[in-house]
Order: sequence, then structure tokens, then C-alpha cells
Amino acid sequence: MSSRQPRRLAAAAARGQLSSILREFATVKEPSDSIGDRAVRLGVYNDDTAVILPLADFEWALEMEEILDDILLELTVAERLARGPGEWKPVEEVARELGFAEELGLD
Repeated sequence: MSSRQPRRLAAAAARGQLSSILREFATVKEPSDSIGDRAVRLGVYNDDTAVILPLADFEWALEMEEILDDILLELTVAERLARGPGEWKPVEEVARELGFAEELGLD
């Protein structure tokens, strides 16, 4: 985890610096060790409302999210298998319990 504080910009300052931030981000080819290392927080009235970050960091975060989802699914399946055969449920019900109902068009 990075101990570096992310840059913070007010909306007005961000408008003036956006081109230079994008040029800086365009040079980034590899993800950082932490998604917050190069993030720029944007806000209004001293409240952060959005974050911009290099595409390499964003794509890495998406990849990590997919990997974590896969691991969670594997752990859930392993836990259910460890409980034994138990009661059979329709696949739709299991999908809802695992949080896949929307993705599968069940709701």
C-alpha cells in the first residue's frame, strides 16, 4: 500500500490542468503498485467527488476485480461442497444467492 497522499484538485483547477494531467497519464504504460499512487482526486467545495487515473492503473484494477471475483466464487463453491450433498436447489436460486441473478437475466 502506498503512503503517498493522492493529488487533490478543485474542479476549477482541474479544468486548467486537465490537458497536462492527460499528457502525463499518456506516458504511463505499466500499472503502479497501488491504484492510488497516481490518482488525482477532483472535488467541489472541499469534497472529493471523482477520481481520474491512468488507463494502465484502471485496467489493472479491473483485472484484479475479475480475479478476486473468481477466487470468491471458488471459495463459495468449496464451502458448499464441504457441507456435503444437503438439499438440492434450482440453479436459478443458487445464482441469486451468489449474486449472479442480474448478470444472468434472472431478475
